[in-house]
Amino acid sequence: MKFFKARGYSAFNFWKIFEKLMIIIPVGVVITIVFAVLTTPADMMQESIQLSGAYLVLASLLAILPWFMHTLRIINWSHFVGKKISFREAFKIVLGTELGSAVTPTAVGGGYVKIGLLMKSGFSLSEAISVNFLGVLEDACFFIIAIPFAATVTELWKHSIFDSLLSEISLTETIPIVIFVFILIVTILAYIHIRKKYLKDHQKKSRFFIGIKIIRKKISRLFKEISHIYQKVGTRGKLFFFINFLLASLQWTARYSVIYLLLLSFQIQISPILGFVLQWIQFTLLNLVPSPGAMVGAEASFYLIYNTMIPQNLVGILALSWRFCTFYLLMGLAVVLFFIIQIIESRKQNTPALSLEITSDQ
Repeated sequence: MKFFKARGYSAFNFWKIFEKLMIIIPVGVVITIVFAVLTTPADMMQESIQLSGAYLVLASLLAILPWFMHTLRIINWSHFVGKKISFREAFKIVLGTELGSAVTPTAVGGGYVKIGLLMKSGFSLSEAISVNFLGVLEDACFFIIAIPFAATVTELWKHSIFDSLLSEISLTETIPIVIFVFILIVTILAYIHIRKKYLKDHQKKSRFFIGIKIIRKKISRLFKEISHIYQKVGTRGKLFFFINFLLASLQWTARYSVIYLLLLSFQIQISPILGFVLQWIQFTLLNLVPSPGAMVGAEASFYLIYNTMIPQNLVGILALSWRFCTFYLLMGLAVVLFFIIQIIESRKQNTPALSLEITSDQ
């Protein structure tokens, strides 16, 4: 801890993120190991260690590949907006994004860190927000094409996995949640409507509303700048978007193919396309898990999806292998690499590493 603070690593909340990871990773590992031990016989555990070594290495390498695809996507858009950042700088942004997403619920993600690091690299706020949202749009375009195609090719609706997933969704639990969300939305909309009507008579008498007007003007200017960037993308950025769409396709295909290699390690045959769509379902479910890094929810969703297609005594060890490749290994490696890059940059610039402050404590 003293070493981090002595070198100026308190900015970007790197130490706070590191502290949270030092809790999340050990606790998560213990939870996954306990789950694996309770669901895997001792003789099968020994056999699994002997079988899965080579495939585990390949799966780990495949899990790391998306980092490089993401890095190239950032570099591509940086050229479009005229920044032209280096591979190392873009790679650092990717690592920071991964670390930020690891200490927040899956639905929150690391976008706030990505925007902050892009700004540190010379992007304006509007450019950083635009690049971040363009990445989301690229991902969405890929999934809109890939998921219906994969579901159709594999006839997902005929699989027992799909039936099992639906059977776990209880209407008695779901309907009250839907009703609650509906009432909450209606209440919020009614409050906004009433408040707007009330404010019309008082906005000129309060300094508070002067501040609101200033904020609105700044937000309006920001949206105009973002709109201008998207207009430029529409007129001369189609090739940039298409290249990033292809990179996004490779990125998500690699990430969702890790499970395929792990299943092969236990001689479990499965269509790679089916493995892909099942991983998409699982990662989508993780957005509903409120815990940082989707602790507990990741293991539960793995069991929910795969317990009908693989032997029960392998579910735990496969969940452990999958979680290691797609989370624990990546987070540990990201911390080390991010730390090394910051040391290299601070020595070259002869300044304390990480001068960017991102104050969110999420």
